[in-house]
Amino acid sequence: MLDDLYWVMSYSRWKDDRYWPAFRDALLQQHPSLTEAVLQKAREFNAQRYHFQGIGRYAPDAAFARGLADLGVLADGDGDVDPGRRRVGDGDAGEHPVPEDAVVERPPRLREDNQPILML
Repeated sequence: MLDDLYWVMSYSRWKDDRYWPAFRDALLQQHPSLTEAVLQKAREFNAQRYHFQGIGRYAPDAAFARGLADLGVLADGDGDVDPGRRRVGDGDAGEHPVPEDAVVERPPRLREDNQPILML
């Protein structure tokens, strides 16, 4: 699940035209040695990766629906298990993960001025 969520988050930064300008501007601000031409090549390369991975074949809203579904599983920690979802310990990952399948990483690292460090 988190692998899928990674791709959705990366897609939103590099491929979706709604969010690309803010991401590009943040990269240029934090890394002055980058140029728009270099970032455009990286964006094109990532678009190929997304296509081969599969997320690039979705329209943006459909791609985000996948990520929102993953976040819903992470947020649903109340212990209820819907029919069709497996319980932890079933021994099979199954098609419908439960919240306990997720591993949540530590918060992002911050620079000295408390701004997040962009993870590419």
